[in-house]
Amino acid sequence: MYLLPGVIDEFYDNGTYGVTCAGFYQIDNGFGGAAAQEALASGSCNTDGFVNGEGSVVIANAALQAGPTVVVAPLHYSWYGSYAFGGTALVGEFTFCSQDPLGQHSAYACVQFSAGPFEYV
Repeated sequence: MYLLPGVIDEFYDNGTYGVTCAGFYQIDNGFGGAAAQEALASGSCNTDGFVNGEGSVVIANAALQAGPTVVVAPLHYSWYGSYAFGGTALVGEFTFCSQDPLGQHSAYACVQFSAGPFEYV
């Protein structure tokens, strides 16, 4: 998905592929590196301690260095970010997950996508 640094975009899915979740995502530049951030915005994004998290975020910069993969949990409306020194933002990889079906703690559905200034869908 095409996403300019500094722009906040919204993710929303009402059940496609089992995912019921809403949130925000962003890539950005500053302080000598690049960042990708993600925040959950709805209670239907699970926060039950799923080992891989309710989602994750990771940045790759123009020097092809990746930041750490950061689990987006457990708080809603809190930004979780991955940071890579030494280059501008190239692409962020974002994952949003929910219980599938809702209400149990063993099966999850996730949507994963990449977004950056050179990504076209």
